[in-house]
Amino acid sequence: MKTAYDRFEVGVAVAGALAAAGLAVAAPGRLVVGMPDLLRWGGVFLLVQGFFRDVVILVRRRREARNPAMPSGFLICVESTLGLVLIGVAWLLAWAGGDRALALPPAAWLALAAAWWAFGYATREMVLELRRDPDHMNLLIGRPRRGVR
Repeated sequence: MKTAYDRFEVGVAVAGALAAAGLAVAAPGRLVVGMPDLLRWGGVFLLVQGFFRDVVILVRRRREARNPAMPSGFLICVESTLGLVLIGVAWLLAWAGGDRALALPPAAWLALAAAWWAFGYATREMVLELRRDPDHMNLLIGRPRRGVR
């Protein structure tokens, strides 16, 4: 883990998982959430997590000199893209009358939130580069090797 904020994010995921284990014992029963609500709040969760991470990065960057070797272009992080897509799908489901619901114990909801937080942390350094490319064979999936773009 590189920074104190990275340790904070991992700590939130671990604390959520431990709290879910404790809640599984303490609070039996089920909590029902509609699919549009689940998708919408899942998207909001990722966007808020990414927003706070971006604020921390901006504050840290103001203290340091800007690196001229940083990539530039039209980039968007995977976390924000997924968050926006989930919110859009939730609105579409709500508009179309998608009335399905998911009933889980409160501990399972908390474990799901902790896992979602961990997913957000795991995708923190992934970005999508939007550019025109007439030869789709140039597309790269996975981590680039050193010296290869």
